[in-house]
Amino acid sequence: MKNCTSLFRIKLNDKWGYIDNTGQVIIEPVFQYAWDFWDNLAAAKLNNKWGYIDCNGKTVIDYKYTQSWNFSDGFAPVKIKGKWGIIDHSDNMVIEPSFNFIDEFSNGMALVNKNRKYGFLDKTGKYSIALKYENAFSFSEELARVNNDDKWKYIDNKGNEVINCDFDCVFDFHEGLAQVMKNFKYGFIDKSGDLVIELKYDSTDGFYEDMANVKLGEKCGYINKKDEFVIDPIFDEALNFSEGRAFVKVKDEWGCIDKTGKFVLKPQFDDVNNFCNGAAMVILDDKYVYIDREGKRIWEEQ
Repeated sequence: MKNCTSLFRIKLNDKWGYIDNTGQVIIEPVFQYAWDFWDNLAAAKLNNKWGYIDCNGKTVIDYKYTQSWNFSDGFAPVKIKGKWGIIDHSDNMVIEPSFNFIDEFSNGMALVNKNRKYGFLDKTGKYSIALKYENAFSFSEELARVNNDDKWKYIDNKGNEVINCDFDCVFDFHEGLAQVMKNFKYGFIDKSGDLVIELKYDSTDGFYEDMANVKLGEKCGYINKKDEFVIDPIFDEALNFSEGRAFVKVKDEWGCIDKTGKFVLKPQFDDVNNFCNGAAMVILDDKYVYIDREGKRIWEEQ
């Protein structure tokens, strides 16, 4: 079996397939849509139904679902007859489809929605946290954000409220900090709920690889956790760092910088996606192209 983490999605003639990190087509583009591989399986759509394939392109779970998400910890949410349930790798329905929504497992629990309320299930299908929230998101770094009466809180995996928030919007924790927003200004809190970076930025996606992209006025740059600019705000748009690289936009084109702020790929791309497992999908001259961290073309749409 191939190494699934080295397979990358491609789109050719409006069909999806997979290449390896040398650009060789491993799974022919025959699918209406396909997700990345997780837990050695990928969700794929064929004849308007979803199933799962392995790293060799072999169908291991038949195409019978109206929607399916990624596998995580051996389980995947699937939708059938208008309701969501959860299957295992053998296509056993371990949690019967009775929910309006189920997210992938995170922190050993899956976020679910039923009767207009959100709660969390454990892997046996029992409620670890009851259906009681008007809005909620999956766990990240052992905390989940939940909302009732337009008030945000963070809960732990026991359902205890550990951070009460006075913000208009809150986000997931990454690398120990979470971005928060009030009156359209963004800052960061720690896991004690203390505001450690003041509400002054116009946007941010959070901390990745010890830096956060932030927008201040009309320009974007990168700060560290001491709220110091390590890369000055000189870009029109900026994505998070991934694998030591970050895509930034200058006027109408995207380029790629390293952690010193130096361009390793000059602005030239129409659209970009972050690096993952050594490759990034970009759009250049209206074509999909995969590049490596040095900018070498691995594969391009013909």
